[in-house]
Amino acid sequence: MKSRFRSYCIEVAALAAASILLIAGNLNAAKKPKEPPHSEAVAPAAPKPDIPDLEFITGLREEEFGHGEVMDIMSYLTDGDR
Repeated sequence: MKSRFRSYCIEVAALAAASILLIAGNLNAAKKPKEPPHSEAVAPAAPKPDIPDLEFITGLREEEFGHGEVMDIMSYLTDGDR
């Protein structure tokens, strides 16, 4: 008889503790008013990516490949002046 009584006491105590925690949590959440986000606080939308100027890029590549001196400079730096 005593073991059944202890079993019920433990179950009731656990149920009461869980109920108190849930009620306290709900009361705490109810006290904090949810403020709508301010228009200033909202992150701005991602800017549209810039459209690359393909004409400029093509001209730059042609100039570099046609008149580039990178290999000459590297040869001078590594091999020295011959």
